[in-house]
Amino acid sequence: MKPKHRITQQKRMHQRKILASSKPFERLSNRELSNHELSNHELQHQNQELTRVIEQQAEHLATMQQELEQEKQARLRSQAALQVANEELQQRIERQRLKSEIAQQIHESFTIDQILNTAVKQVQQFLQVDRVLIYHFAPDWSGTFVAEAVTAGWTSVLGSSLRDPCFSEKYVEPYRQGRIQIVDDVLAANLAPCHVELLSAYQVKANLVVPIVCRKRLWGLFVVQQCRQPRQWQAWESEFLGHLATKIDIAIEQAELYDQLHELNARLECDVIERTAHLQVAYEFEATLKRITDRVRDSLDEAHILQAAVQELTTTIGVNCCNASLHDLEQKTATIHYEYATLLPPSKQRVFSMENWSDFYNQLQQGDTFQFCFREPSPRRGSVSILASPLMDDQGVLGDLWLIHDPGYTFCELEIRLVKQVANQCAIALRQSRLFQAVQQKVQELEQLNALKDDFLGTVSHELRSPMSNIKLAAQLLEIHLDRLGVLATAPETIQKYLGICIPSASGRRISSMISWIWRGSMPTNHFRSPASI
Repeated sequence: MKPKHRITQQKRMHQRKILASSKPFERLSNRELSNHELSNHELQHQNQELTRVIEQQAEHLATMQQELEQEKQARLRSQAALQVANEELQQRIERQRLKSEIAQQIHESFTIDQILNTAVKQVQQFLQVDRVLIYHFAPDWSGTFVAEAVTAGWTSVLGSSLRDPCFSEKYVEPYRQGRIQIVDDVLAANLAPCHVELLSAYQVKANLVVPIVCRKRLWGLFVVQQCRQPRQWQAWESEFLGHLATKIDIAIEQAELYDQLHELNARLECDVIERTAHLQVAYEFEATLKRITDRVRDSLDEAHILQAAVQELTTTIGVNCCNASLHDLEQKTATIHYEYATLLPPSKQRVFSMENWSDFYNQLQQGDTFQFCFREPSPRRGSVSILASPLMDDQGVLGDLWLIHDPGYTFCELEIRLVKQVANQCAIALRQSRLFQAVQQKVQELEQLNALKDDFLGTVSHELRSPMSNIKLAAQLLEIHLDRLGVLATAPETIQKYLGICIPSASGRRISSMISWIWRGSMPTNHFRSPASI
């Protein structure tokens, strides 16, 4: 700007000099006219000289006017260039502001839908286009329009799906490498007929496509479309979309990580809740098992223990019915002796033939715990789910436990384990009860034998004591008479020995001892003597 200003000042000074040089001619002409001393020739010469000066001045004025016009045009061009520069600067500032704003909104968003909707709305407002789309690929390279910003009057394609067979074959890898498609005029561009038909179906006149690559995977496409007329896309527009696509890549990755973290936290929370509930149920089951075990230890009453067991199982697990059957292997029957039901009709004292239900009772006899349901509803119970477990110990199967619940119900592992443990405790209780009953029966039999023995010994003692007293008296009298006759002094030694056995000092004590030993039910073996000793 400074050199042009200097040239203009020089031209103005030159013009002033020309005007100053014309003033002496004006004074001279006035002086000659006033004095009438100039001739016509001189006047003609002066007129020519004046005309020449005027022409020079006119020429200079025209030159100056032309230069001024050029300067004006230069100023206008400078102002236009400055205005364009200002507009470009404003656009750059606006683009930078929009980039920062979208980036900030993206960073503040943690859901993919919110991020994509924010991006398409901001781009549509800034570029003043008819439609902005984000297209997300499926694993088979079909896809869905997951975000859209469209002006009124144009068809919305949000949520619609699209599959382009040509795309998966030709364009996946180029777009993954960063390919950008710029189409100023769909009809004039050298596009495949199927592609032109597809774009025309969506009223597209101009199309700009930028890939969205996330973790080296082609996630989708960022599409900007002009529908009312073709449009010549600017370089900065494609650059701007590429920059936003990069931001969206980061945001999508961030949102996916956030979703994974949220899903992981939710899963952990569910696991904690499930684990807590599992522990609570396990605690309740352990408490139930402990109560049943305590009753088994504290009582030998079979009826009391089994009835308490079926009631505890029904209440704890929440089934509709629980019953306990006892097996008779000789009769090959199973009879329901104990039952607790809340919703089903009672079945107590029902007898089942093991041969008619061989599929079930064979498994129970083998010690298997299983659950099943009937193909056809039972006349008494309808459609139900059943868990069966044997009452089994190391000596065999004594009976079974059946838990009956709603149709379609599946007993969990924890419930099955509780039922098996309760069945084991019930088997122990049955075995203890039966052993106790056997012992009680033996005791009663022994008491009866003892009573019979007492009666027998009492009779034997009486029968033995009465004749022995007579024998004892007779022996004493015989000894007295023989002594008076003097026979004992001359009698053989054998006769004296026989009399010595029968005398009260020896024979009475021996007989009393024998009766006492018989009464007590035992006699020392060293008491018996051989006949020779006698």
